[in-house]
Amino acid sequence: YNIVGDGTPQAFIPILTASTEEELPLTRYNSFYPFIWSNFSSAGYVTLYGEDAFAIGTFTYRLKGFRNQPTDHYLRTIFKDYEKKGGNCLGSEPLHKTWFRYSREFMQVYKDIPRFLLMHQGLLSHDDINLV
Repeated sequence: YNIVGDGTPQAFIPILTASTEEELPLTRYNSFYPFIWSNFSSAGYVTLYGEDAFAIGTFTYRLKGFRNQPTDHYLRTIFKDYEKKGGNCLGSEPLHKTWFRYSREFMQVYKDIPRFLLMHQGLLSHDDINLV
């Protein structure tokens, strides 16, 4: 992973589309981008994309997000609710542990099916690397 621009979208878009943001169609909606998870989905994989930062999301802070759910499992609405409630825990469990547990459960539930999973965890360290 190497940053190719200023900000998370500029770093992630080339990884996920094989193109820089400038090379892609000028759009605020990401649904038109050729994301790699579409290739995996077409090949029969169950797909998951999630990030824990609803308010400052990679594809929602400056861009307008996805018109349609981009992957089979998409965690945006879950973390939207978590952020509204405030805090860094879900009950007594820290959110980053919930995040890792969800990833593990996804891998276990679909253990006999090819899987593509991209979980971008940023809240814990975004504003203060000392929280890691």
